[in-house]
Amino acid sequence: MERVLAVVSDVKNLSELLAGARIEEATLACVGGRMQLTLEVTRAVVEQQRVVRQGFRRRVETPWAKSRVVINGIRTVTQRPAPVEGSAADLPLLSCDAVAGGYHLTVQDPAGWQFVLEVEQLTGSFTDVGELIHAS
Repeated sequence: MERVLAVVSDVKNLSELLAGARIEEATLACVGGRMQLTLEVTRAVVEQQRVVRQGFRRRVETPWAKSRVVINGIRTVTQRPAPVEGSAADLPLLSCDAVAGGYHLTVQDPAGWQFVLEVEQLTGSFTDVGELIHAS
């Protein structure tokens, strides 16, 4: 599954898919004169949950997937501590706000840092990489 990130609602939908996800690796590199952020994450694939019978009991089985988020055309990156109210786990992994002259995307690090990416135009993608991982 590949999704294009082009409008704020795309980022909000992606944020819902990434609820509970864990960042495995983040890479910031210069591509074509602008920075590009690549996030490798592990996420629960709730859209493919299924009920499994085990004797008289039933349980929900949720597969996991390795996924990649790419955000292009980054002008600046600002690192700041996460807000102190609530815990870092309660904040979305990725959020987006439209501001004058572009967008601010916020990547929430579980260690308590936020990275604010400033972009003129939302361009990026999200894709699952490899096979689904089923718990045994």
